[in-house]
Amino acid sequence: MRKTGTSLLAALALVGGATAPAVLAAEVAPGPAPAPAPAVVPPALQSLEQKMAAIRFNTARISQRSVIGEVGAPTGAAELAVGGKGHGALTLTSGLISHSPKLASAANTTESFSGSKRRRLASTTKERMIGQTTYTYLPLIAHIDGGRPWVRGRAVSASQSEGELGLFASEVALLEPALSGPPNEPFAKLIDSLDHAVSIREGGPVTVDGQQTTEFYVSLSVVQRLAGTISPKQLTKLEREIRKSPAEANVELDVFIAPDGLPVRTIGIGGAGSEAIGIEQDILALGVPVVVHAPPARETIGELRLLKIEERIAKRAHRRRSRHVHG
Repeated sequence: MRKTGTSLLAALALVGGATAPAVLAAEVAPGPAPAPAPAVVPPALQSLEQKMAAIRFNTARISQRSVIGEVGAPTGAAELAVGGKGHGALTLTSGLISHSPKLASAANTTESFSGSKRRRLASTTKERMIGQTTYTYLPLIAHIDGGRPWVRGRAVSASQSEGELGLFASEVALLEPALSGPPNEPFAKLIDSLDHAVSIREGGPVTVDGQQTTEFYVSLSVVQRLAGTISPKQLTKLEREIRKSPAEANVELDVFIAPDGLPVRTIGIGGAGSEAIGIEQDILALGVPVVVHAPPARETIGELRLLKIEERIAKRAHRRRSRHVHG
């Protein structure tokens, strides 16, 4: 994982770090390392996977904790936390998702930032997604765009992103496999990750969200999991970066599965130190009522139109400063 910005939303759209230098013609680049053999899936996990594969749902209540920077180890309460040193950001998301009649979700997000002097800032926003259209509630922009606090955009998946952004988004997606499957097989991606892990260890019983679960520690090869889902150029770049930073070769999953097969909580951690990213996802309930409507058109503005308004305001401010300096 490359170093990211302080907001999770910004981090999913930005990739930090320098581009790796080109290999000199006189050098011989080492070939890709052989793919590690999948670990043997413990019998207890095999049984839970079969139950997980049979679960179907149209709606769910979820929560998510996302940490950028120093990631605290999920010990004791089995909960992801911000580490005690350096810069970090903790994003808390609660919301509802629906697969029917078309993908829809509603979320409330709280972002908390900590700096080197232990200063904390927090902000809260609301988001809705209907199909591939997103709506983000930003009340502060209403005074510049005619009273429209909702910004309309379009969701972009990791596979649709390109270059550095696409590679980074694909890596982040490995950390949140539980809710990434299709509606007819909602946990297919998680099951596939478990079946192709390079190591699996059973951790024993743990109570999560009031439910008894069995914990499993899972290690996934980043290159192996992304091969075939990213371009050959991106894969070559990823292999080169991992040779330079072997600590980024794997991502770690902590999976808590109830006796009926429900993955009550998954915790994914990638990278290390100040460049780590951790994502904790909880499935709190299935089959809950979900009603998500688009905001009124009179309260909504498109991303591109808002950008043009902001550009005009910036130009006017620049002209005023110039007249003040030269007047």
